[in-house]
Amino acid sequence: MSQTNDTLSKHAPAAPPVTRRDFLRTGAACAGGLLGASALGLGASPAGAQQAPRDRRDKRPNFVFILIDDLRDDVFSFAGHPFMKTPHIDRLRREGAHLSNAFVTTALCSPSRASFLTGTYAHTHGVLSNSTQYDPAATPPYPLLLQRSGYASAHIGKWHMGHDDPHPRPGFDRWISFPGQGQYFDQTLTDENNRQIPTQGYITDILTDYAEEFIARQSADPDKPFSLILSHKAVHAPFQPAPRHQDIYAESALVEPPSYRHDMADKPPWMREENPLQESPLLRRDRLSASEAAAYRVPAQIEQKPWEPRHAARLNYFKALQAVDDSVGRVLAALEKSGVLDDTVIVFAGDNGYFLGEFGRNDKRLMFEPSIRVAMLVRYPPLAAPGSTVEHMTLNIDMAPTFLELAGVPAPAVTQGRSWTPLLRGEQTRWRTSFLYEYFMDLSPGIPNLVGVRTQNAKLVTYPDVGKTTHTFLPPMDELYDLRRDPHEMTNLIASPQSAALKRELETELARLKRETGYRDDLPWRLRHDGELLLLHLSPSLVRDGKILNGAAKSALGPNGNVSLGSAAVVQDGKRQALRFGGAQRLEVPSHAALQPVRRDWTIEAWVKPQADGVILAHGGERSGYVLFVDGGKPQLSVRTFRWKRVADAPRSILGERTHLVGVLDNHVIRLFVNGQQVAAIDQAFVIDAPLSAPLVIGGESGSRVDDKAPTGGFEGLLYDLKIHSRALSAQEISASYRAGGQ
Repeated sequence: MSQTNDTLSKHAPAAPPVTRRDFLRTGAACAGGLLGASALGLGASPAGAQQAPRDRRDKRPNFVFILIDDLRDDVFSFAGHPFMKTPHIDRLRREGAHLSNAFVTTALCSPSRASFLTGTYAHTHGVLSNSTQYDPAATPPYPLLLQRSGYASAHIGKWHMGHDDPHPRPGFDRWISFPGQGQYFDQTLTDENNRQIPTQGYITDILTDYAEEFIARQSADPDKPFSLILSHKAVHAPFQPAPRHQDIYAESALVEPPSYRHDMADKPPWMREENPLQESPLLRRDRLSASEAAAYRVPAQIEQKPWEPRHAARLNYFKALQAVDDSVGRVLAALEKSGVLDDTVIVFAGDNGYFLGEFGRNDKRLMFEPSIRVAMLVRYPPLAAPGSTVEHMTLNIDMAPTFLELAGVPAPAVTQGRSWTPLLRGEQTRWRTSFLYEYFMDLSPGIPNLVGVRTQNAKLVTYPDVGKTTHTFLPPMDELYDLRRDPHEMTNLIASPQSAALKRELETELARLKRETGYRDDLPWRLRHDGELLLLHLSPSLVRDGKILNGAAKSALGPNGNVSLGSAAVVQDGKRQALRFGGAQRLEVPSHAALQPVRRDWTIEAWVKPQADGVILAHGGERSGYVLFVDGGKPQLSVRTFRWKRVADAPRSILGERTHLVGVLDNHVIRLFVNGQQVAAIDQAFVIDAPLSAPLVIGGESGSRVDDKAPTGGFEGLLYDLKIHSRALSAQEISASYRAGGQ
């Protein structure tokens, strides 16, 4: 606690509209009067004074969940790390229970965080990637349930579900967060009233300031137990230590992992292709010619660079973790000072593991042990004996039902985890001996969707789409490991005749877990195939009284699904009618769930005669969406998902020509057809996995741009017909549509 006042004064900006000191003094009062007179500093204990334990009428425990980003399970002094010193985290282990076989069900930030909150798998809560919004309606988070039962609830730190949106979420009286991953220094924060709070200083320290403030104020309230999530940015890459830790461990030597020099010859080929020491062709296929793409061969094996015992970035991982240990010490001191330490359930955990050189890799995602194993410590003296160890297989989905049980709040029926309470009490109980692991393709297109099973002694990893809907140029290959004989997963036994019985056993167990958890190999979290549904049909022949009727789509979009014609004029072009656009007309289609291309096959079909470069149709914006446009006279289809963009472009100009254009989003591939012929096919890498907030616009764009290299002007020329299908038209169907000639 000795740093608290110092850090508050250090981090406060010179002259913001609302200083952090003022905000900390009054912030809790702004949460609807929740914290009473203590929010104004009334009745607060003098600095440094020990506060007597409070006799709350509500005897239920408080909850403090300290969540660390990308935290391995073996980087603490209590775990025997050769140089890392973590005295405060070690105290948690000494005074509580170590869940020594703790895992996450998806080793990726956003899905794992949603699993902690909801007690459910990613395929249940729906947060499949780092850009997916979390919907609390279907799978309510435990803080919301605690809040409804009388708890004061706070979230302080990284949220990261709906990547760049830090606005307050339901279930929290106190909210302090930032966009996406945030930054280590001088991060602007957002509070529960959507106020922006500039800060100066190191984010781990700043978030801890707010945690201390919440604990001190809420602990003074005799009526309410509290729930606090302290969610650190640390230790996410790029690792940046606090200035006070910049020079520690400078002479320390990193130990080379046993698997670092593995040649990966027995691993799936995409692991050799996507090796972090090489550039993956999957990341640059849109820059390869057709002949280059056809000639590409995945290397049979890889050769790692010599191990660097003083690798600067990896050492910075440990340096950044040092401030996390300081933070844990400050939180423990704040709870102790407030007299509620032993009345508080403290869980310290990582959202996933992290590779620090294993198989030459960084990051996580894959089902190897360094990625899926996480640190998990629980301190609560009434339940967990000091220094105890839980060796059972525990998961991130278990934490929410544990908290809810201890609070006397029924867990929702959708909950898939199990409460740890019998394990923490040391009771003999039947417990899981296996779990399902799942990963949905996200930021790293070199890693396909995977689903696997880990038992106490073995592991099976399968890639259901490889050789089928994605990565079609790579042969399918799964992984099988005997963890008793091969703890570092050096030998893939998938093709070993001697391991056939083990493979069958794990395949059977994986099938059982899929049934038990509701995992399906198709709907709804994979691409959806909605049959023959025509979502939008825009044609001059459908114009009535200044409205463009949605024809066959009317039943899908409802009676309000008509589009105003605006200033786009209906003209006659020979025997055909057309809508004339002069570059300024933009027709906005009313928003409707049916028009969202979320994890669907999708087809945009248009007959046009462009007179100049411009945007024909756009839906979405700079975060996610698609745009069909003409640039340099050539038609192009650009699709953006999160920060990745793929563009399929035609080889020649179509200016002044009546042309049939079709863009297809089909099984992670973007296809562009001109006059019935496919002219481009680009691996998309991702499907659009979150609803598009901007409207669908014909004749231009609205709001932010999907592709900043597309023309800024609207469409100039004639539009004869436009259709959007919620499926992928086949090449034969597209050819037949072209021959039919439109209208």
